[in-house]
Amino acid sequence: MSLRGHSILALLAAVLVGLSIGCAAKNSYMVTLKDGRQIETGGWPTLNEVTGYYRVEDPAGQLRAFREQDVASIVTVKPGER
Repeated sequence: MSLRGHSILALLAAVLVGLSIGCAAKNSYMVTLKDGRQIETGGWPTLNEVTGYYRVEDPAGQLRAFREQDVASIVTVKPGER
């Protein structure tokens, strides 16, 4: 294979690695409560069906809890949309 062929393969490999890293970026979620407060989370909120409370970890690492009935919406925040 020629030098140009190797260069094209190396470039293609770099692009594929970049795409796979970008696609693997962890989504954040924005929880909006009925009173207007918003809580950003690093993962999908976990609902405890016994207590009726969601538990989440905010970007600062603090655990937050709120009642399921207080949630107005949960939406995905894609990287770069904050």
